[in-house]
Amino acid sequence: MAVDGLFLYDLLCCYGINMEVLANSSSLCHLVNSAGRRLAHETTIQEAMMLENQIPIFVLKVILIAECSHMAHRIGIVVDFFPKILLGFCEYFSPLKTVENYPPYKALKHAHLLDSLYHLVTLRHSPEWNPEEEEEELRSIEELYEKLRSATLVPAMFPMYLQTARIGDHMIDLVKELAPPELQKPIELVQDLLELPWSGLRSGTFSAAAEKDLPKERLFPRASELNKAGVKFSVADHIIAIRFDPYTVTFYLPFIRLNISSEVIIRNLVAYDVMIKSEKEPLILNRYVDLMIGLIDTADDVKVLKGQGIISKPESISEE
Repeated sequence: MAVDGLFLYDLLCCYGINMEVLANSSSLCHLVNSAGRRLAHETTIQEAMMLENQIPIFVLKVILIAECSHMAHRIGIVVDFFPKILLGFCEYFSPLKTVENYPPYKALKHAHLLDSLYHLVTLRHSPEWNPEEEEEELRSIEELYEKLRSATLVPAMFPMYLQTARIGDHMIDLVKELAPPELQKPIELVQDLLELPWSGLRSGTFSAAAEKDLPKERLFPRASELNKAGVKFSVADHIIAIRFDPYTVTFYLPFIRLNISSEVIIRNLVAYDVMIKSEKEPLILNRYVDLMIGLIDTADDVKVLKGQGIISKPESISEE
């Protein structure tokens, strides 16, 4: 997990930092090639956003804190820099609008990357900046650093081959021991997810319904049919602001940006929505996806929504 955490941090830097800053930095310029393009591939982004691949943010904090021996570095990197690139990454790849002015220190309190994006998408208003909470986060980082100083990752008495075999499990156990109570469950969840046979499940997890050759029951007209009937589409300011105005005959839908990675990201957000909600809580993202599936069935539906500013997509992606 430590190696995976370092790889994820490298990926976050690649997309969470302004490209000009990357190119001008002696330590980060390797993330941009000679043509000025970011080197990470779309498949890597998709893997990083999958629910089964989530790495607790607390693990990344532990890794960064362990590398920062000076307090000034811990404040600069862990408190200031890391949460900003975390939020920058989520905003860069989010298919839906994210909440603005989100306090960076709160990003360190989320369970993992997908959890961060989920909150940025579903929150309509940003939480108020709380100096006391920010100071508490700083104190917790210093306390964590002191615990790390006294912790031994791998006992020296173990032979080298045993150290290599056990260091991964020992790292997770150490993180669980150091993590605050509210993060114990997410870390245990990640452990459980890592043990699942995902190679066999992945192909059928989200596509089982599509594989069944069953007639689809339409609950409401498609976007192109509504457009022909005189219904206009306009951009809603948030996913929970979806509504139909009978007086102006206008359907308000949130803006969505489609690209190669957007489908994977949305599906994993939907799965996470189901996982964390109780039976009595509304499944916001699930309802939104069900609505869009009903509205979009043909290329004409995509053209209508694109023409009225609901959908944005690169020309390389076909309406089909």
